[in-house]
Parts: sequence; C-alpha cells; structure tokens
Amino acid sequence: MGKVIEFYVRSKKVPEQADFSSFSSDHAACRGVIYKEESYAKFKTMRTITSSDEEVLEMLKEIVKGKGYVLRIYDVSTLKGRLKAFKKGIKQTPTIVTETHRIVGVPKEEELQDI
Repeated sequence: MGKVIEFYVRSKKVPEQADFSSFSSDHAACRGVIYKEESYAKFKTMRTITSSDEEVLEMLKEIVKGKGYVLRIYDVSTLKGRLKAFKKGIKQTPTIVTETHRIVGVPKEEELQDI
C-alpha cells in the first residue's frame, strides 16, 4: 500500500429533477366510475461539492494515478466525515492531509506536486 492522501470536503444537498408520475387504476371496482387522474411529483436530492473543490479533486486523482498513492475522500457533511475531521483537528474545507503535509484551502499546483 502506498502513501495515503486524505481529502476533506464539504458537500451540500441540491434537488434533482422532479419525476412526475400519474396515478391510474385498472381495479375492477373503479370501472364505470368517473375517476379523476392526479399527478404528483417526487423530489429527490443529491450531494454536490463546489466547482473549486471539484478541480482540486481532479488534480489529486491525477497525482494518485501517476504515483500509485491511495486517495481517501471524507465529506464533513456526514457523521463519519465530521468525526474523522474532528480527530485530525480540521476546521475548514477543503483540506488535504498526508503523513508530512497539511494544506488548508484551495492549493496551487506547485503545492500539490510537493506531496
């Protein structure tokens, strides 16, 4: 196993496209009855990160791929990510942690090459 790079990021929930469904019945008891068709929407959410965090993540993926490192991503919006960040003393995101380095905020490419 190679060197481990931990990336701490904060995500937020955003709504996905609504799925509109209609309700109809083929039940025998409903035949011959005037029936009103109803529509309703199902709302789902998904988690996303900011575009700057996404750029840092893509740069980290390139470094990991080229050098054979292990990349672990922790979302501090989840309980597991919050606990892990608390144990490491991380108070803001994005943060990159290795055995010898800690980079807080959006890093420059030169800083990432030093990892």
